[in-house]
Amino acid sequence: MKEIKDDAWTDWLLNNKHSRKLSKRTKWSPLTIITIGILLIVAVFYASLFICYQGFIYYANTILPFHFPLSWYLLGVAILAICISSGMITIVKKYKNSSNKFGYFLYFAITSWFGILFFAGFSFFLVFFSNSYFGSSQSESQVVTLAKTKVKRYYHRPLPVRRYVLYLPKNKTYLNYATLSSYDGELGKHFLLYTHKGLFGWYVADDLREIE
Repeated sequence: MKEIKDDAWTDWLLNNKHSRKLSKRTKWSPLTIITIGILLIVAVFYASLFICYQGFIYYANTILPFHFPLSWYLLGVAILAICISSGMITIVKKYKNSSNKFGYFLYFAITSWFGILFFAGFSFFLVFFSNSYFGSSQSESQVVTLAKTKVKRYYHRPLPVRRYVLYLPKNKTYLNYATLSSYDGELGKHFLLYTHKGLFGWYVADDLREIE
C-alpha cells in the first residue's frame, strides 16, 4: 500500500510569516521568563522571612518554663549546620575524595544554616500560632517585673518593635514580650500582664498594662 503524506500543516508551520505569529502568541521571551522567575523567588523569600519572624513573635509571647535569647538559638543552628556539613564531607565518598573539600564544606554549611532556620521558623509559626489562637478565651492576669528593655527598628516597619524582658514570679521564669506599644518605667517596675491558656497548655501574653 502506498503511504500518503499530508504535509499541508507542516508547510504552514514552515512559512516564516505564520511561524512568527504562532511564536508571538504561544511563547514568552527569555527575559520575561527570567524576570518573572526572579520576582517569584524574591516574593517567596520575603514571605518566608515574614512567616519566620511572626513565628518568633508568637514564640516570644508564649510563657515557657525556660528563656533563651535569640543569639543562643542562632549559635545552636550554626553549630548544627557545621556538624551536618562535616558529616557530609566525612561520610559521602564523592565529597570525601574531592580536592575541593573546603568549598563543599562552606556550601553545605550555608545551605544547612538557612534550611534549618526556615524549617524552625515555619515550625515555630505553626506550633505557637496554633497555641495562641486556638486556646481558651478566658483571660487571666498577674503582676510581673520589668527586667530589661530592647528596642528594634526594621526598615519595613514605621514603628519600632519593643521587647520587654519580664520576670514572672508566678511561673518563676522570664518572658521576652514583643509589642509595638511603648511603656515608661525603670527596671524593677511592676506591670500587670494579661494572659490566656493556649491550645497546648502554654500561656500566651495578650496585653501589658501599667499599674496605676
